Amino acid sequence: MARRSLTGLLVAVIFITVLVLYSRTVTSQSATLARDAGVRGGAPGAGDPYDGLTRAQLALFQAGQQDFAEEEEVADGLGPTMNLDSCAGCHAQPAVGGTSPFVNPQVAFATKN
Repeated sequence: MARRSLTGLLVAVIFITVLVLYSRTVTSQSATLARDAGVRGGAPGAGDPYDGLTRAQLALFQAGQQDFAEEEEVADGLGPTMNLDSCAGCHAQPAVGGTSPFVNPQVAFATKN
């Protein structure tokens, strides 16, 4: 009889533990949903380097910005998923380096020439 009651108690403890862990998992997942912060204050600085860069860091930023905007040829190597003839061709909203425009330019690139 004692063995049967110990087994029943063990099953009850395991069931309650699983129930508690499941409910914590569900609540922790719903607590981390992305939220839009809305319009940000301050001056728009999209595409500009951060303030306080050293001369070397600023030169590196400018070199990267030029390379990003450079039009590429097939012979140059377009990368694994080339959609346009420069990175900046797609990533230009609100400035070079940003997101792609509302109308995706892939069709224009595919029908070019």
